[in-house]
Amino acid sequence: MKSVSSVLLFCAAVTGALALPPTSVAGQLIGLRTVPLATGEQFLIFPSENLGMGGASIAHEDPLSDPFSNPAKGARSTESRFFSVPTFYAVSNENGGARSMPFGLHLRSDRWFGGGLVALQDLDQGRRLANWRPPLDGPLTVTLPRNDALAVRSSTNKFAQFSFGRILGEGWAVAASAMVADLTGTDGVEQLFANAWDIEEHGSVKDYRLGLTGTFSGGKTFEVALVRNRSRMTHDVTTVTWELTDSVNWRFTPEVDREAHLNISKTWGAHVGYVQPIEDTAWRVGGLFTVNRKDHPKIPTYDLTQVQLAERLPIPRDPGNSWAYNIGAGLSYEEGPTTFAMDVV
Repeated sequence: MKSVSSVLLFCAAVTGALALPPTSVAGQLIGLRTVPLATGEQFLIFPSENLGMGGASIAHEDPLSDPFSNPAKGARSTESRFFSVPTFYAVSNENGGARSMPFGLHLRSDRWFGGGLVALQDLDQGRRLANWRPPLDGPLTVTLPRNDALAVRSSTNKFAQFSFGRILGEGWAVAASAMVADLTGTDGVEQLFANAWDIEEHGSVKDYRLGLTGTFSGGKTFEVALVRNRSRMTHDVTTVTWELTDSVNWRFTPEVDREAHLNISKTWGAHVGYVQPIEDTAWRVGGLFTVNRKDHPKIPTYDLTQVQLAERLPIPRDPGNSWAYNIGAGLSYEEGPTTFAMDVV
């Protein structure tokens, strides 16, 4: 059956803090995890027809989200459209949530096409910051930042994405896109600094894509995409250590420490995909291959005492680089009101 939804997971997350979900937009960016950390759906801002089917998109086209994954796929749209996909989510037990309000459009003419999207997001951090206060040995000599007010736990993020392309003729199209995100909060970061009294974040994510698509006789399609993604975040972490200064009356004095943790990740990515019908039937089969090279010049020293690891081993967070690969196959069937799609990656 066909399920229509209006949201799509888009990942421009901070490497090491958030994982990239396997959807068509994020499919060209492969997320790497070093800790079993679950996060919410912060980047659920792009439209999609396939999200209700698990985001299956290898052999089944998604005319709403495809132009955001490969900008050259905007040539396959037959009409211009304007859309808005307001979304929200909340994690149970006061572990955070977000509300997003995006607006976007796709434009199409005989030879040219393009589009864009802007979004404003309000993010609520989870209530995992340390806020225990023991009996004090006299008045406070330092000012402790508030970490329980709504204004402190709420952050505003801004997103903008634009694309522009040209139809070359004979079924070929080329396009480029750019996305910029101004972030003052990312979901799940409070779990990475378990003993923090307060966390202030600021940074950005930039994503550039160049795409090429081809349509051949018999309904066969081919695509290539090159991706450059760069994220830079600063986490200003405040920790409070309570020193026992009066052991008779059990009175404590706080010591406040503030430290800036820089998190930088740079990714180069390449993606190819191919889809074709199965003879003269309504079935289609496709495949993809994706490769990412990630540079990590700056990685924070996380406090992971609240993360339950299978083995209590130190996690190396030295600067370095890594490679990641995806190989996938998809199968789809569409006839009348019935749609079936399956991806294996």
